[in-house]
Amino acid sequence: MRLTIRKSVGKQGANRPADVAIVQDLFNRCEAATRLVAGHPPFADWAGSVFGLPDLRIANSTAPFAAVDHYTGYYAGPQLGPLPYQRTLHLLDPPRTALPVDGEISDAVIERIEAFQRDVMRTTVVDGLLSSPTGPTFKRIQANARASQTGDLFGDCDNTLSSTIDLDKLEKLFKLQITDGTQDQAAPNFRTLVQRITGDTEVTDLRWAAYMLATTKIEAMHNFWPIKETGGDAYLKRKYDVEGENPLRAKRMGNTTAGDGVKYAGRGFVQLTWKDLYKKLSKQLSLGDALVTDPDKALVYDNAYNIMSIGMRNGSFTGVGLGRFINEEKCDYFNARKIINGTDRADDVAALAEGFEVIIRLAQR
Repeated sequence: MRLTIRKSVGKQGANRPADVAIVQDLFNRCEAATRLVAGHPPFADWAGSVFGLPDLRIANSTAPFAAVDHYTGYYAGPQLGPLPYQRTLHLLDPPRTALPVDGEISDAVIERIEAFQRDVMRTTVVDGLLSSPTGPTFKRIQANARASQTGDLFGDCDNTLSSTIDLDKLEKLFKLQITDGTQDQAAPNFRTLVQRITGDTEVTDLRWAAYMLATTKIEAMHNFWPIKETGGDAYLKRKYDVEGENPLRAKRMGNTTAGDGVKYAGRGFVQLTWKDLYKKLSKQLSLGDALVTDPDKALVYDNAYNIMSIGMRNGSFTGVGLGRFINEEKCDYFNARKIINGTDRADDVAALAEGFEVIIRLAQR
């Protein structure tokens, strides 16, 4: 996932757990670089091999040294002469204690932000707030951390979904992460769905779980419970019926009889739609024709969950499944939307999935 924030972090910030955890992790990466540079003799020669920028003369020794351009820069030690672009290297002595990566805003996080604003950015406004992912202070922190080491959030972490996730911690983080006014009402349903997912032996990658949760929030109207598509009969007929606005598509998807548009409209966690898909998933769930003869059975909780799990994993809805976009080689939350509905609201679902991934990781630590 991207090591970037989506909302403000710091004093009077939005402080969503996913964003706070990212800032905590980035600061720790900066500190790791500080310890390595300051503690490795001769550090100038070593730093050049790691960071790979042009040669630079430091203390009468020529060495390719790049840490200065992507360095946390807290001033607490000696200054080592003029460096490229008028930047100077400041050694941190003693090194700062690593921040706990727990997604919780604290005085320590705010102090780090203030110190970075004051000592690195030299800004006249030291407010302890990272207001934007595109702001110069956050971009500098981000650059420093990426120069110090590579890897994902929390380092090169295991993507295994734990069956013993701390549900109380996850629910608390969920209520802080989701700030659209639905969080308190939706929290019990969110918790129930997480329990169902962690009990699914076919879902072993926590990023799959995150994407399933994100999809459900969008498709099930933010409540994490199976629902029937809203809009009224006239709307559903226009969208899906052979007598609607796209009769060719309706026929191609099995809605060949007037009234099928309403009968086989969206249901469940992922809004199963079209007669042919009701028929396909009914067979994949070993329900015979039950979903075809009684489409409301797609609203039964276990059926709705199995439709989502089997459908998203196997590519039953559109021909592509989770493994195409989220695997050991990549995690493409944006294009994973093609599992359900092209790229409709792909950015929204991707942003939610990123947040859910972080709070799941935090609840598993």
